[in-house]
Amino acid sequence: MKVFFLTPQSPEVYGGGASVILGHLIALSRIVGRENLFYIGPKSNTVKIQKLATNIFVEPSSRTSYIRSLLLQRSFIRYSRSILIKIHEIRQEISDNDIFFIESTKIGSLIQRIKDMFPRTNVFSFVHNDETAYYKQSERLFGFAFKQAIEYEQNMSLLYSDTVLSIKGIRLPPGYDHKIVYIEPFTYISTPCPSDVKKYGKLLAFSGSFKFEHNMEGLLKVIKSTRKLRSKHDFMLLITGSGFFENREISKALKNEKNILVSNNPKNERFLLSKAIFFINPEVSNGGVLIKNLIALSCRTPIIGFRESFKGYTFGRYFLIINDLEEIELVLNKSDSFDIYQRSIEAAEYFERELSLSAGKRRLEQIIYGRTK
Repeated sequence: MKVFFLTPQSPEVYGGGASVILGHLIALSRIVGRENLFYIGPKSNTVKIQKLATNIFVEPSSRTSYIRSLLLQRSFIRYSRSILIKIHEIRQEISDNDIFFIESTKIGSLIQRIKDMFPRTNVFSFVHNDETAYYKQSERLFGFAFKQAIEYEQNMSLLYSDTVLSIKGIRLPPGYDHKIVYIEPFTYISTPCPSDVKKYGKLLAFSGSFKFEHNMEGLLKVIKSTRKLRSKHDFMLLITGSGFFENREISKALKNEKNILVSNNPKNERFLLSKAIFFINPEVSNGGVLIKNLIALSCRTPIIGFRESFKGYTFGRYFLIINDLEEIELVLNKSDSFDIYQRSIEAAEYFERELSLSAGKRRLEQIIYGRTK
């Protein structure tokens, strides 16, 4: 059995969706072997894909084609046409026993074409987000311009996929329950956090890519809600991620603030996050799950946030649920060093048991072979 891994977004060692795609690619490579895995998608900036799969790279469509898509509202991804061309070129190598693993619900019209060409092959699609809700919240201008195309592609993906892999909590249109198999989010972690890292007793943390609006809004909330803790109680706030220098609003927000550490694109981000006693996540994703929770848990760092901030995850003592950001101080007052230590141990255990690459590989293997018999 060969697996054809199709993605409009490159796998990377950083980011949310990109790191999840990398986790899936590595898991599939370990399940079926590099020689039986064919990657069809964009080149990666950080991953040597040829070590994991036979790589068939694609280039984005021309701007003229992109504008045409905008007018017709039938596609909004610049790699769809290129991926289809590559499939045509290798169609003689594809048999009924092979499977397609589609790393998105953004290219549903492509899945329709695949099923037309190979009606007996199994098509698995992975749902990263409720795309309509995601773009409305995080990339509003783009979401407005391509609203009809986004809805069309997601619906086509659900309609023509044989199996839909989804994370719990993602809202999908009704009528597809018989196709949906739920799977925990998992990703590839390149450098495991040392188990003996000593946490700094008054360090709080937040991270994100600040080109996205929901991360920017979350950061502003964290800065405001921790101001008293930082000014009167000597707590420190660590902010890591990317996009600081491209965003003037961040510079304005940080002006005259006390006890804030900023690290832009740090190579040792997970080590820095592992030093914090708590990760603060006040964000609520309308589209999907927040991968930053997974990263924090892998760093043995418990998380303070709203119940909806932890959508898609299994609840445990590693999540401290608040109803209002003003409750952060109350949580800190109730947490001694032993309590934090216990929560950090449970965070690490939950990550290894459910969210690690090895856990994801086991689950994916069960699903694929169970559904292709």
